[in-house]
Amino acid sequence: MIKDNRQTAFQLNRRQKRSRFAGPLHDLNLTIESGTLGDAILMTYDHGRFISRIAHASPGRSELFPRLESGEADATVIPVHRFDAYRIERPDTKLTLSGYFLPVGFNMGFAGLAKDVQLIDQANAAIEAMLQDGQPPSFAQATHMTYLPPRRPYVQDNPPLVDLSR
Repeated sequence: MIKDNRQTAFQLNRRQKRSRFAGPLHDLNLTIESGTLGDAILMTYDHGRFISRIAHASPGRSELFPRLESGEADATVIPVHRFDAYRIERPDTKLTLSGYFLPVGFNMGFAGLAKDVQLIDQANAAIEAMLQDGQPPSFAQATHMTYLPPRRPYVQDNPPLVDLSR
């Protein structure tokens, strides 16, 4: 099983600032897609500390990234794969990831029918060999994706809400 821990990332436009989650946000104009995990994080952080500086966009790349590109907004919280897709479509973008990744992530894996034991064993062996050889980072680089190594715990029942704003 591959553990794909693509975490929601804090992304900045040209005004690069790096720190823990709240530090770099205190003087920035924020934009976020309504109804997303990022929206929930920003709206509830520190009892609504950022609410007055959040502009909401309709879900989808058609509004969010242009606001950041134009400087209308300074930062957002977004799944890394969304930024990767935008960067692939627009390799000349000035937007970059801040390097800060929230500790919450979602794992993905492969599944097979229980009756196909041999196929599952072969897939597991191939995946394990790739992991032992350290191939996932090069796969990510070759496909212009951000590689984030899995973090423990790989699976956690009922993660605490505080994990969303560390």
